[in-house]
Amino acid sequence: MSFDNGDATDESGNGNHGKLDGALPTAGKVGCAMQFADYLKSWAGSLLRYCWSKRIPLLIRAMVLANKTLFVAGPPNLVDEEEAFDYSNEPDILEKLRQQDAALDVQHDALRKEFLTLLWAVSTSDCERLAEYNLDSLPVFDGMIAANNRLFVATKNGKLLCFDKQ
Repeated sequence: MSFDNGDATDESGNGNHGKLDGALPTAGKVGCAMQFADYLKSWAGSLLRYCWSKRIPLLIRAMVLANKTLFVAGPPNLVDEEEAFDYSNEPDILEKLRQQDAALDVQHDALRKEFLTLLWAVSTSDCERLAEYNLDSLPVFDGMIAANNRLFVATKNGKLLCFDKQ
């Protein structure tokens, strides 16, 4: 669709014509284009509504929504980044950074046994923690899915964990 005719006619010959709802023809970089900005402005107040924000003490590696429960998993967040930046040469900050690095050391699960990997269930209405579970390995990045009242977590040690809804 080139929009050169001011409509959404499929010019490929396949007959997949579009319908313009609120878009206006305008000049483009090459030929004609469609402007959706005014249309989107009318929706701007209803597309997103700020609900809440809350710091949680996890470095989230995996997250999935199941109904009104958000599941997040990862190691504890041991370092306040702003403090670490301001005092990066202080011995206690260096120790916290060493511990954070060890907690994330996915190459050596045996070395990170002293650090927990946590799975939290939190409410989507206010981010209050509903449950907490310990995992024996970090989840793979984005390695969580919820389906049929079950939660599945793929971990860096090669396991697939399954949790049933109680």
